[in-house]
Formats: sequence, structure tokens, C-alpha cells
Amino acid sequence: MLKALTISIVFLLLMPLAFPQCNIVSGKKGMIQDSAKSLNIYYNVAIDGDGSFRSLGADLSCGLSFPDIEAPWSGNNSTTSRISYNFSESIVAVKVFIAYTGVQTQIQPETFTITTNGSVPTLIVDPGDCTQWKINANTISSPHIINSVNAIVTVKSTTPFTTLTLTTGMKSSETGGSSYGLCTTGAVKNNELVVMLDEKEMSLVNIGFYDDTGPVETLNIQPDLQYWVRDPSGKEFKVQVKEVVKDGKNTLIKLIKV
Repeated sequence: MLKALTISIVFLLLMPLAFPQCNIVSGKKGMIQDSAKSLNIYYNVAIDGDGSFRSLGADLSCGLSFPDIEAPWSGNNSTTSRISYNFSESIVAVKVFIAYTGVQTQIQPETFTITTNGSVPTLIVDPGDCTQWKINANTISSPHIINSVNAIVTVKSTTPFTTLTLTTGMKSSETGGSSYGLCTTGAVKNNELVVMLDEKEMSLVNIGFYDDTGPVETLNIQPDLQYWVRDPSGKEFKVQVKEVVKDGKNTLIKLIKV
């Protein structure tokens, strides 16, 4: 009995981390916030191409749920569509929910290129409990699996942006169409921040911090606590905060691996 219990505990420790899903907002315009809910960021959406605004009903795929709300839809007529978000504040990160990707009972992968009016973004895809997406720079492709899939994409830029554009339908075989929304919290305002791991500076576009309750805003990291870090490839490792130094607008966070 003790041996079985030990095996079960080891198995649980080796399982991938599962975090609560964010709430979703969509439509022609709306508002999102940073993780601390201290900043309101307003947005509006423009569609170019075969897309439109419509509700396709609620959808639960890959363990990720998209609500029954009006949302930008990229169309399914084998033509290129562009969904553009314009934000009222300059940000360096935001989370985009991509829903209904593919076709029920079929294998129909789709490709998305994401650009900003800042730098070329780094993309981190949370596929839920489905197969991981392919990531090639700022282009992502959904997995070759049957039925439609949902995913949450974290978009990070080294320089602030106010416009984010998703382009899809570049390939004639991509006829499934997708809908889009934003996580209501988790946007990151531009800040002067340096993070060091084992005395080496880390690029902020390549990391995400998590604790037992889910994602943690970088500026909310506390000294002496431990966090999980996930890089764009999905690799996870644990760190301890050695020091947090704040000097006016500047913040330095020093980490060590544990």
C-alpha cells in the first residue's frame, strides 16, 4: 500500500502543471486589465478580408472554454483574413484566446502569423490538454488532430505596442476559420525591469512565472518565494527569488534555480 502511494505521489509530481483558465472578453470593442487590475486598457477590433463578427456558440475543446459571445471570426472561404486589435495603452504582453480552430470530425490544422507595431513578438502557446502547437518565430500552427481545438497564446514584445494583428487563411487548405478573444487580465504595461537567473540576464519575452494559483505578474514577484518558470518551448523549471531591488522606476529581480 505504501509503495503504491509513493508511486502515485511521484506520478503527480511529474505531471505537467495545470493552471486556471483566464476569463474571456471579445466583441468589436471592450476592456482588459493588467494582472493587478490596477490599469484599464481599452481596445477596438478591425477585420480585413473574409471575416466578420458573430457568435458560434459556447465551445469546450482541449479543456479550454470559449463563451457564447459575439467575437471576430476569420471566415472559412480559403481567403486571407486579418484581425487587428488597437489598444488605448502601450503594452508589452497580452493573452489571446484562439477558438474553434479546425473542423469537427476532420483533421484541419490552421496557421496564424501575429505581428505588432512594436517588435516581432515571441509567442507562447497554452494548448490546454491537446497536442502542442508548432511555433516558428511569430507564426504558429495548430496540431494535426481530429476535431477543432482551442488555445491561449501569450504575445510578448521587447518594445511596447498598441496594435496587434492576427493573419490567417494564407494557405488554400485552411478553411476551418477561427474566433478570437482576449484574457480579461494579464496584459503587461511597459516597465523598466531586469530579471537575472544565476547572475545572467534573462530576456523578458521568453519567460512566464507561475505559482500554485496560476500566472504571476512579473512585477508582483516576491523575495524568498519560489515560482515555476515556463519558457516558449513549454519547458518548466523552479526558481527561488534571491533578491528584488527597486530604484525609482527600475526593478531588478535576481533568481536562482532550485
